Amino acid sequence: MSRTRAALTWSLAAGTAAVLAVPMPALARTSPSPRADLGVSVNAAVNFSPETYASRDSELVVTAGGTLALVAERDVVCHTIILRAYAGTEELASNAVETDRRILRAGSTKNYAVRIETLVEASEMASLRRGQPVEARLEVDCSTVVGDEWDFELNRQVVASSPIRAASLAISLSSDWVFPDDDERQVRPVTVSVTASGPSTITVTRGGSTVWRATSTKPAYRATIPLTRTQQAGTYRVKLTSGSASTASNFQVAHGWAPLVDSVASWPRCSAITWSYDAGGAPRGGDAGMTDDLKRVFDRFAQLTGLRFSRASGSRADIQVGWGEAPFDGPDASAGAAERDGVLGSGILTLFTGSDWAATPGFGVRGRGALLYHEIGHILGLGHVKDKRLLMYPIHTFGQSPLTPQAGDIAGLRELYAPSTCR
Repeated sequence: MSRTRAALTWSLAAGTAAVLAVPMPALARTSPSPRADLGVSVNAAVNFSPETYASRDSELVVTAGGTLALVAERDVVCHTIILRAYAGTEELASNAVETDRRILRAGSTKNYAVRIETLVEASEMASLRRGQPVEARLEVDCSTVVGDEWDFELNRQVVASSPIRAASLAISLSSDWVFPDDDERQVRPVTVSVTASGPSTITVTRGGSTVWRATSTKPAYRATIPLTRTQQAGTYRVKLTSGSASTASNFQVAHGWAPLVDSVASWPRCSAITWSYDAGGAPRGGDAGMTDDLKRVFDRFAQLTGLRFSRASGSRADIQVGWGEAPFDGPDASAGAAERDGVLGSGILTLFTGSDWAATPGFGVRGRGALLYHEIGHILGLGHVKDKRLLMYPIHTFGQSPLTPQAGDIAGLRELYAPSTCR
């Protein structure tokens, strides 16, 4: 099993024990108890950690440390010490270490200093019922000796155990995303809502470096992460710690782009999407070369998103392009897509008949290529941004504004669609 580590030391001198320093937040003891089947009596002073686990969504490392004193009732070899984690009767994980495997003669004593851990994978933690404890058990395996020989026909005994209880610890974030360049929404900091059974600490990190921290003794409280501490793009991890328990959640800071809708929606990743063009209502000569221009735009977006675009006919196409009258003076086109539970669909792009820009073919300074890129960017989930150097800035200035998607626009499409996963 990955990430499983163990250490074991021992000594044979009666009344002595090899010392291994370990923290002991929860001490579990067993009294000397002769067991004919094991062949030894065991006096265990063992601690298990952690005392609590914070989440059923993350892995749990269970550790046992302390001392074992074995008094032989007959000639035996106690050859293996095992740490197991259980949920009820179901074993979640285990790890074993071997002893020196020397024969322990009747009446003699052997003392062990033990430290062993086992990893309960997140997939196993997910099988727990809400509030169900994990039981840690330390076991000893011994085999009977005849003369100077022994085999692996073993006897086993649980020598110490302790529950690891579900912690009363919860954290929630007001948002999974922060968009500092959003042109249409007020940029709000992330608020952390906390429930804890004791004093707790919130630590916010990015790339392993701490950017902000807050502490409280209140069982329930809220804390706002200052925007000044979350200016760099990337993933921020918010960790809540109380005693030995902890839980965490992440949020993203995205520069260069903003979402079309609040839920940060996209079309299904790596999917095939159809588009159609209806020339009805186009101004005279305004649709010349339109299908070629649209194909070029969709081909470029296919490279940037991993989506597959193909032309279709009629109203059944996923994205429909056509002409219409502007609802008020000024705009050259409008576009958007229906959204449900973070998934986009049914995109519509309307080019306005009064726009000279929309009627000018090609991708030159005054060609409609930049207009098509901008509006189809909306259909794919991109909103307006404050940076004039980006395609998704809401006002286009001929000769100054970009004609194709720029670094920030491309970063947004990659965040939404992860094109490298579509190969």
